[in-house]
Amino acid sequence: MSQFITAAPRAFTRCCTRPAPTFLLAPRLFSTTSPSAAEASVSSTTSTSSPSSASISPTTPLPYRIGRSNSLNFPVYHRIKSGGTNRTTEVKKVEGDAKALSKRLTDELKLETKVNPRTNHVIIKGFHREKIVQWLTERGL
Repeated sequence: MSQFITAAPRAFTRCCTRPAPTFLLAPRLFSTTSPSAAEASVSSTTSTSSPSSASISPTTPLPYRIGRSNSLNFPVYHRIKSGGTNRTTEVKKVEGDAKALSKRLTDELKLETKVNPRTNHVIIKGFHREKIVQWLTERGL
């Protein structure tokens, strides 16, 4: 019985001192391109000598990104509250600046929007799921 009790702390120590795998320690970025493609794009942009093309990038990154749901659809949902009198549309899984997304939806689609700062969801007044999903697919988000 005493051998079992003394063996348990050694097993715990051996398990906890094991080095972490290197793939967990590598920095991860939100990039959809492979490292070789990123290096090729960097070398192609440095080879151009025109100053106007270097200062203005045609594909400027947006300050926000919208993740997909488990079924690979956009996370845009209808919500009914207050006995059916409060109808809203919610855009979830917004990574980055949700206020910028809210402003673009207000400017381009003329919708009343607000942002929940705790959950980073964009809440739109009314049922506009089809319109928002179409707008997101046109932008390639």
